[in-house]
Amino acid sequence: MRYTTPTQRFEIHQLFNAHQHGTTGKQSEDPERGVIDMVIPWSGEAKGDLSGTNRDDGIIRYQLRSVVKYAPWINIIYIFADPVERPPEWLSEFQGRVILVNRCERFIGGDQNCPTQNTFAVYANLHTIQGLSERYIVCDDDVIFTSFMHIERFFTDENKIVMALGSKSRPIYPETSTVGEIKYVTELETELSKAAKYALPTKLPSMSVAYMHAPWPCLKSVVYQMQRDYQEWFEFISSHRIRFCFNSDTRAVIQVGNKNGACYKENSYFAIMWYHKVKGRVRPPTQKLKMRTISASFNVISEERLRETINSAPNFLNINDPALLPMKDLPLIATDVRTYESYLKRKAYVNRTLSEMFPPT
Repeated sequence: MRYTTPTQRFEIHQLFNAHQHGTTGKQSEDPERGVIDMVIPWSGEAKGDLSGTNRDDGIIRYQLRSVVKYAPWINIIYIFADPVERPPEWLSEFQGRVILVNRCERFIGGDQNCPTQNTFAVYANLHTIQGLSERYIVCDDDVIFTSFMHIERFFTDENKIVMALGSKSRPIYPETSTVGEIKYVTELETELSKAAKYALPTKLPSMSVAYMHAPWPCLKSVVYQMQRDYQEWFEFISSHRIRFCFNSDTRAVIQVGNKNGACYKENSYFAIMWYHKVKGRVRPPTQKLKMRTISASFNVISEERLRETINSAPNFLNINDPALLPMKDLPLIATDVRTYESYLKRKAYVNRTLSEMFPPT
């Protein structure tokens, strides 16, 4: 398979934008129709921060190998990360097929909004990657591919995305406070945000609930159209350097050391899926094409059953942070030696097993 260079890709990107906006004098079929990229948001390698926000368990390297093995048709894999001092040495293994992108260079709002700890702000900026293909797939950095994935699981021949979405739309801000005639939402207090209130934009998207912990397809032109229609909201969510938490998220708010509270409100992924649906660009999957993912539990790691679990996972296996360290133990990891050593032991087991199952090609 031939892979285009970033320069070639940027030229194609410029040509596509020209066709989309009519600057070439005629409409044209998307020249990137046969190219599909992937974007993986990444917090970066661990630098002593072991919180639920920034702790890196080393899974992304093996995730990339699993993608190469089970989705070889994917062209370029972009790792969308905050600035790093130097790229990880293991990136050279992928010989240019994987590109590390400094997300702050093109982040909406610039340096005042990035670096960020907010996954949902990141989701709202993925389409800004220079040279990104029209059709792309988004995947979090803790998902392992476990079986061959065909393109038809993600996109149709009519250039629609294949997604199972909830039948009813939901408000993206279910809880607000009102002062006068202005509605606000309140951010969780951290060193990045001192519980500041933010006035809601007057025009807001809705959400369509979708699956979690599995890759999802996207159309760049649709997201750019959404950004034009909801420009103020894209600026609004991009400015939130941590996730929003509401009164109902009491468990998340009280988690000491969990800097973003793991709140699933203001979900830009669900909003982007809603917009695709509104624009008629979604086709529900058939039973055969439905995504099936499972998550590794704490007990799976404790009992060293990861290999067995990967072999039994239908399409994907999610190895989320709590599989290695329960949320309740976050306050202890920086102060309790036994908790820290237990975490390191579990992490070593996970990395060793993944390395054996997904060796370099």
